[in-house]
Amino acid sequence: MVSSNSDGRQSTIFLLEEDDDTRGVLVKNLIGYGYRVVVALDEEDALERVGSGYVQADLVLVNLVGKSVEYSLSIGRRVRTHAKYDGHTRSS
Repeated sequence: MVSSNSDGRQSTIFLLEEDDDTRGVLVKNLIGYGYRVVVALDEEDALERVGSGYVQADLVLVNLVGKSVEYSLSIGRRVRTHAKYDGHTRSS
């Protein structure tokens, strides 16, 4: 099953995951559910990717186990602010 957005293209999740072990499992599961997955290894990598316009994601997923919710949300907001998105992307 391929997950698609309202304009019919495959939905893309931009995943920021610092943990090497967790990253692989998340990517495998998300791809298995039909998503296109773009991965950033840390905040700096994420900001570079979105600032270049390379990432056009439907969802920004920040998984920072061991960090506070406020810290994780602030990273998601910074990524969203630096991105060249068209307004349809959600941060979660």
